[in-house]
Amino acid sequence: MGLLGGCVPWAARLGFPKTTAQVQQQYAGVTMQISGTVVQQAPFLEGGAYALQDQTGLAWVFTEMALPELNSQVTVEGVVRREVVFWGDRTHSEHTAYLQEIERQD
Repeated sequence: MGLLGGCVPWAARLGFPKTTAQVQQQYAGVTMQISGTVVQQAPFLEGGAYALQDQTGLAWVFTEMALPELNSQVTVEGVVRREVVFWGDRTHSEHTAYLQEIERQD
């Protein structure tokens, strides 16, 4: 599984079971809001990414702002983005989704 792999908690919030692939394809470009606990951080030169965990799974959020504190509870509004992630000698890849942060409530 690639860096951004994992469960997609917004599927359960939409009121019906969906596979990760279905959510990635159907909701790419859609703005939505998710809430959870910050369980991982990946700082970049500007902003970074952080993982939000709730009872349904884990979702990665990319931001240009400062990263939230580990173990903090946040609600994020963002746009679902879908990209291909390659690893190894580029012979392995997978489609993955993440949320591009627009606004955050700490």
